[in-house]
Amino acid sequence: MSFTKPLLLVAAALLLAAPAWAQDAGEPALSAADGKLVLDVPEQRLAMPMPDWLNAGDVGGSDIKPLVDLSYSVENGQVRLDIRPKGETEADWKIAYGAHLQEQTSGTLVGFRRSVMAGYGQSCQPNAMAFFQFGQDDGDNLAPLGFACGAFFDGLSGLAGRGEIAVMSFRKSAKGVAVFYQTWRGPAFDPSKPATWPVATNVVEERSRQLQAEVSLTLAD
Repeated sequence: MSFTKPLLLVAAALLLAAPAWAQDAGEPALSAADGKLVLDVPEQRLAMPMPDWLNAGDVGGSDIKPLVDLSYSVENGQVRLDIRPKGETEADWKIAYGAHLQEQTSGTLVGFRRSVMAGYGQSCQPNAMAFFQFGQDDGDNLAPLGFACGAFFDGLSGLAGRGEIAVMSFRKSAKGVAVFYQTWRGPAFDPSKPATWPVATNVVEERSRQLQAEVSLTLAD
């Protein structure tokens, strides 16, 4: 596996509060077009690849909502969309895919990435956690980011004895910043031994390439 620039999240200054998604925003303006998912929010549009567990033939029209389970929340200028395979619940899922948008006209994409890393790191035991990049940053063209949490804190409801792998890609528009991500959960594992991960490394690498090449955040027409 060709990961570069391993990063351990050890700086206490990064442990910021992750946003709480308390407001149900109802049905998202989510559609399928030209082999991609499109989410329209006020003044912005997010586009991303189709869920990789769906076959092209599964999507017969523009509405994929009957084919998946999803959560959609809006609060304080932030939008979050989580998509799961049909039948997987918010409390006990194995795969989650989606995007988190934050309205923002100042600040940097690197700073947003730092806060996202902090949010992921809050729930993971520090000695079982690592971040890694797939390549190098080039200005605001940030390399895909990977996250390995071999074991969540035992006190977290429903997460004791479990871990997760995530890949992320970051984008910025004139009015916001976004992270597109896919996460796989399973029994606790050793982050330094990919054979123990809940997903094969070639799947992680392929999804990171897809997210980097095919996601976008643009201003609405």
